[in-house]
Amino acid sequence: MTKTGQPQDNSILKDRFGPLSRYLLRRWLANNLWVLIGCAWLVAYWLGYAGFARFAANTGQQLTQWDLLYLTLQLIPMNSGAVVGPVVWELNAARFLIPLLTAFTAIQAFAVLFQQQTNLVRLRLIRDHYVICGLSHKGLLLATGFRDRRNRVVIIEKDVNNPYLEQCRIRGAIVLLGDAKDADILRKAGISRAKVVIAVCDNDGVNADIALTVRELVQERPRKTITCIIQIVDPQVYSLLREQEFEMEEGTAFRLELFNIYNLGANILLEELESAKNIRHADPQHLVVIGLGMMGENLVVNAARLMKENLGSRVKPLRITVVDRDARRKTDSLKVRYPQLEGVCELIPCEIEIHSGEFQSGHFLSESQDLSEVDGFCVCLDNDSLSLYTGLVLLQLTRMYDMPILVRLSEIAGLARYLNDGNDSPSNFKRLYLFGLLERTCTPDLVLGGTHELLAQSIHQEYIRQQMLFNTDLPQTDSMLPWEMLPEQLKESNRCQADRIGLKIKSVGCRIAPLTDWNPVLFEFTIGEIEVMAQLEHTAWANQLQSDGWVYEAGCKNTDHKTHPNLVSWVDLPETEKEKNRTNVREIPRFLARAGFQVERCRVVSQV
Repeated sequence: MTKTGQPQDNSILKDRFGPLSRYLLRRWLANNLWVLIGCAWLVAYWLGYAGFARFAANTGQQLTQWDLLYLTLQLIPMNSGAVVGPVVWELNAARFLIPLLTAFTAIQAFAVLFQQQTNLVRLRLIRDHYVICGLSHKGLLLATGFRDRRNRVVIIEKDVNNPYLEQCRIRGAIVLLGDAKDADILRKAGISRAKVVIAVCDNDGVNADIALTVRELVQERPRKTITCIIQIVDPQVYSLLREQEFEMEEGTAFRLELFNIYNLGANILLEELESAKNIRHADPQHLVVIGLGMMGENLVVNAARLMKENLGSRVKPLRITVVDRDARRKTDSLKVRYPQLEGVCELIPCEIEIHSGEFQSGHFLSESQDLSEVDGFCVCLDNDSLSLYTGLVLLQLTRMYDMPILVRLSEIAGLARYLNDGNDSPSNFKRLYLFGLLERTCTPDLVLGGTHELLAQSIHQEYIRQQMLFNTDLPQTDSMLPWEMLPEQLKESNRCQADRIGLKIKSVGCRIAPLTDWNPVLFEFTIGEIEVMAQLEHTAWANQLQSDGWVYEAGCKNTDHKTHPNLVSWVDLPETEKEKNRTNVREIPRFLARAGFQVERCRVVSQV
């Protein structure tokens, strides 16, 4: 290395690791401040005690241990430090250090007390805020995302030693220490005035308990609906519980949403793969998935569904090679749980240990036949270090081919951050795409964009289509704006209509279930069922407007005066407006299919 190059390298290291070191130092000091204060008090007390003992010995005074203890304590109000005679260095240090420590401790205690009282006042005043239960890494990412959008955030965390607490306070979030399952803690968090509650604890059962508690507390809210979003990590439990998102009782101001980071991550990862390989414009041939855990399973199922939707009936099915030490058993289980995979894709199990020499030699690639047909590799192992190692091995084994290698990591850090730097990473690593699962999925937009949000957007798009169909000369109003520009009040109105889908379908003896058929013939309601549900929707819509202060008045709708010509009974409603409600009902199966659900008729059990 040349002398001219050495300082440059050092400066690069300083630029990269200097801010990190300072941040870690500040965080350590914040987490251990009171420990350091306690140690300083012990040192100061020892100096005072030893100083008075030496001073008494030098001046011939007879002092007991209690006398020395009392004199040392008297240094706090500065009553015993003014002694006559030569002062030893221990006593001299103590009579300055103890008063300073007293003042510093009082200031710190006052700051903590002041912050707590300020937070209590803020909690009584804020509204339309986001309550995040559980400050794991996911909770931190969400809190940061909401604060970046200037949303008000309240965090409930029971671990007082959680290292993320101080970061959230610095960003302006209000932190409550306690158990989010406790109704009193949720009340303190302002649930009655909150907009959304998000439970991202590490345990699915705890998240479900939080949702149940919130549901009980919403009875204290007059009209406003609260959305409760809970994380369900287990993919099978997530699939089984999804239909509960529509189990909303009439008159209940509670909306349940579920999200699974592996399902969200699999969809994003497939988009990354399509972008890297341009799959949408080229007929996909072969995908190799390394590791069939939660992420790998979602990736396989979503890839097969995506290919089915985008390519329809294809002569040659998509081939997916699954590399896992227990690949055969896992692929058999996958076929049983997802029978739709048959005919859509060909699953090829390849049982091999990632650490084995067989894997490093690339022997398993020979089973993939023509590597030129492989669209890409997706590494979905649970261990970040092993995933990165596997990606680097694949990069070396496929150096003669131009194919992307996507590596799923929990977060991009350390060596992975260096390799992921598009400007500074070596050119031979350009085919390596590192995917930070938590960073990419724990964002406000993705977490808030759940089932009801998708349905609400579909309902709004259908409303615009109908308005343009029935009214050729339609004035531009707020209700005709795109979803992104739509006022929050109108967005919430569409969400409430989505909430009522489950109640309307129940009223005609049907139910909502997760979509299991990838070649669905959309469900069709009978004429009588359409009429019943259309009338229910109009009645619910009218009741909602009347509860918000709207009244009937002939003519045109007046937003300023809250008057509407359609606030009449179903019998008196114009036929054109009735038909709009009927059309909305007919479109329900299509709306649900977009969100991954289908309509089924309930089986009637005959009684003998």
